[in-house]
Amino acid sequence: MRQNEKMFRVTAITMITWLLSSFLFPSIAIAKEVEIPFGTVVPLRVEEAIHPATHTVGQQVVFIVDRDVVVDDEIVIAAGSAAFGEITQSTKKGSVGKPAVIGVTVNHVLAVD
Repeated sequence: MRQNEKMFRVTAITMITWLLSSFLFPSIAIAKEVEIPFGTVVPLRVEEAIHPATHTVGQQVVFIVDRDVVVDDEIVIAAGSAAFGEITQSTKKGSVGKPAVIGVTVNHVLAVD
């Protein structure tokens, strides 16, 4: 089989697969991009207690979105979606009343498809 024939078959198979998926899974084919405005509040809750005694810098943390996030009357992040972050600071309680400190950064959240 020549190189051009192989390329044609791969292209044809790819196009057929795309067309079939467009009909079988229309939501995939019509996905649109939505911009969430700066400052939009995404209410999160932790899945487990986070404490400097048990969590170290770089450790992954899972959150759950507490309420739907709506932009232009559409839910863009559904309540119950997972959000992922990591511990950025973890300082245990010190003597002389120095409090424990824990810092967390949220890296991403799963949005509605």
